[in-house]
Amino acid sequence: MTSQQPKRGFPWRAVCVGANLVSLAAVVVWIAVDPDFARVLHWQRVELGLRPGADALPLVRAWTHFGWQLLAIKGLVALGALSGLAAFVLLFVGPSRQRGARAWLTLITLCSAWLALGTGWEGFAWWAKQQRLKRELPAFIQAGKLLENRWPGQDGELAGFGAYNAYPIGAPSTLMMLQDPTAPDSAKFALVERSPSGGLRFALSGPERGDWLEWHPAGHAPQSFTGGLEDRHELVRSAALGDGWHLARYQPDFGDSQ
Repeated sequence: MTSQQPKRGFPWRAVCVGANLVSLAAVVVWIAVDPDFARVLHWQRVELGLRPGADALPLVRAWTHFGWQLLAIKGLVALGALSGLAAFVLLFVGPSRQRGARAWLTLITLCSAWLALGTGWEGFAWWAKQQRLKRELPAFIQAGKLLENRWPGQDGELAGFGAYNAYPIGAPSTLMMLQDPTAPDSAKFALVERSPSGGLRFALSGPERGDWLEWHPAGHAPQSFTGGLEDRHELVRSAALGDGWHLARYQPDFGDSQ
């Protein structure tokens, strides 16, 4: 007489853990590759009322610009929260084989990972931005050499970068670009500032807008400054990328802008 194997039920705990891992991994990858993640999260907080005093009209524009991302972040957070809650409940009501020490350790590990992501995502996003911009450095090095050798004295046009206005008039230290770069592989910046030490500060445009990519001679580094348009920039943080190049963030912070 052969003994019958016990009937296995549906692996609900494995499904919940798997769904939680998928949502966690998706958020991590999103932060690493999408420069707009911080803006999406900002507008999500505005929508939830976590940014008191925020105007409703920019939120409407944000939905036009970031509509699917706002839906995606809601979906991923909901999936992570519901799957985590279900995995916790199954520790008490699920089959005995799914309520052991391994199940508890798995849930604690997932909770720790979400907590680490929630408290450290900005640092991770800053590191990821450095890695992305390191790949774009050759284009900025080329632009820097062009400007270092021939800093304009008046309004004009830079080959491959388009037209610009120079400020202040007479002794310009700021070039404001009037159009996107004409060459597809050109560095993308909205304006460039020349520091008294001869350094160059590029205000990034395109997806990486809101931060600055800067080159400074030896012995110098990013610091707070007043631009050629008489606008004050207070340094918040910076990171060295090598060969005198730095990624910098200033206040006012344009990282939340569209």
